[in-house]
Amino acid sequence: MISRLAYWCDVCPLPRGGFAWVYVIGTGHPNTWNQVVCEVNGIVQWQTQCSSTPRYLRCAADYDGNITAVGQGQNGEGLLVIRKSGCYNWTSYCFGPPAVRWNGAAFDIFVQTDNSHYVKVTETPHGLNYAGPFSIPTWPGGNGTTPNGWTQVTSPDGEREELRWSDEYYSRTINGDTFLLTTEYNGIIVGQLGGIAGGAYTDGSSNAFNALDAPAMNPRLAYDKINNKWACCSWTINNLAYYNEFPPFQSLPQPVLTPINRPIYFGFYTFGNPSSDRPSNCNLEVSSRMYLKDNKGNIVLRYIAASDDSNLDELNKLTLQAQKEEPNIPVGGYWTYNAQKIGVPICPIKIVEAYQKTWESQIDFENRIRSNSVKAGKSILAGQVYTSNDSNTKDLKSLPPIYSKILSEMNGGIILFSDGSRPTGWQDHPEIHQMYHDMFNTIP
Repeated sequence: MISRLAYWCDVCPLPRGGFAWVYVIGTGHPNTWNQVVCEVNGIVQWQTQCSSTPRYLRCAADYDGNITAVGQGQNGEGLLVIRKSGCYNWTSYCFGPPAVRWNGAAFDIFVQTDNSHYVKVTETPHGLNYAGPFSIPTWPGGNGTTPNGWTQVTSPDGEREELRWSDEYYSRTINGDTFLLTTEYNGIIVGQLGGIAGGAYTDGSSNAFNALDAPAMNPRLAYDKINNKWACCSWTINNLAYYNEFPPFQSLPQPVLTPINRPIYFGFYTFGNPSSDRPSNCNLEVSSRMYLKDNKGNIVLRYIAASDDSNLDELNKLTLQAQKEEPNIPVGGYWTYNAQKIGVPICPIKIVEAYQKTWESQIDFENRIRSNSVKAGKSILAGQVYTSNDSNTKDLKSLPPIYSKILSEMNGGIILFSDGSRPTGWQDHPEIHQMYHDMFNTIP
């Protein structure tokens, strides 16, 4: 695997085998990330400066191996076309990610004019030919609009046009593993799987594998039909870009639960009636005034949360108010992800939000929760069993091993969000039920 200090990136196959990797580099302020590098086999082929950062970078190769990359100008320049010879502004509009392919005679570039229409721009000896605008198709579950552009615009053989929209292929579940922002070639997909770029066989014939053994955002995939190899690239919010070719595949470790072996509270945020199959020894019913209660109905704590998840002052004021109103009931304050970056609240018990963000690796997530649990002192985790928030991981199966490891060492328990009538929670994810039952059964 190769890593570079870089930003947006993409990979494409070369006509005689192998791959080209393009990525954005720069220094200092984000507006200076405006140079595109094309690299083959670890060797830089060219480096071109653009007027601003070309976002959503995509690339393709012609029959001679010449690379054309496209991107959306960060400062509103529209469509940027980047080559060894320079950076060119082809259109004044570029709504969402563009796409590019070699059609056998020229480059076709697809660019959205708005969230429901697109045009195809083809380079000819006589200039640019514009076809369209075309309406964005309506796929099952779609409404004829997209903010996310294309995931790919050609079939694996590169010989016929095939539009695949990011919205349509945003999420795919194979063998119980949910991949986001997927791209597919020749029976393999890659996508964000938890905090990494994961891959899978599209027929579900094997478990997921590591496409990149690194934190990943917007992973991209290409297939070299000459050598029957795939290449994947991705980048992180820390401005590191990664590139890897495979097979061989590196199997993902199977999740292992750590026995908790200590008495803790284990329950759910509940909307309406609780599910009959959930493991719990307590319950937090969502209402205007909320109390965590054990299964005998005894109050464990009064739950409070600020209306603004970054407002520690509000949370501290609510703590003092609750202590004044009910001095004999411990107060548990919801300590959100954003508030964790600001400071520690004064509430006696901290409810530590433990939702893994899409930009966090599993190691970074575990370290954050462990560190904040230590800072909190007396605390309970707010765990994630729902998938309606796009900033949180959709890979719910990766979380129980992390929770069980931390709970075996610290914290007074875990409250899982959520169960009951709220969509995308416990009742909609049966694939994780057995893991939480197994975890619960290790509590004495």
